[in-house]
Amino acid sequence: MRPHSDATLSLPERRRKAKSRIIPYYPTNFPVLTEDFKPIMALTADDIDRIARLARLSFAPDEAAQLQVQINGFFKLVDAMQAVDTQGVEPLAHPFATIQDVVLRLADDQVLEGHQRQVLMANAPAQENGVFLVPRVIE
Repeated sequence: MRPHSDATLSLPERRRKAKSRIIPYYPTNFPVLTEDFKPIMALTADDIDRIARLARLSFAPDEAAQLQVQINGFFKLVDAMQAVDTQGVEPLAHPFATIQDVVLRLADDQVLEGHQRQVLMANAPAQENGVFLVPRVIE
């Protein structure tokens, strides 16, 4: 991991620099946010029914229609984010990294309980050669 290039700047200087890099979340002249915009990927009612069937879910027709609107709204937001020019913008490990130093608190990897396969497999309804057996769900 390379050191952050703004580490030598004072906090007010980092804040000033961060404000100059902020991209508006919803620019008013953004064409993809108009009501008539169709996202690149949009689900149909048949897609919602098929996904629900694969997930073994059932929805009333009005619930499925509402779910379709919500998911397509998500796709619309993703398309809007993909349309933003991010050329030359460095990725951040944390949103506050532009205005203050962020120290990630990471714990050391430690094995705490050891090998307990027999104990864990005792509750399995079906098993073979030390692995769980599950019913096929993919068509």
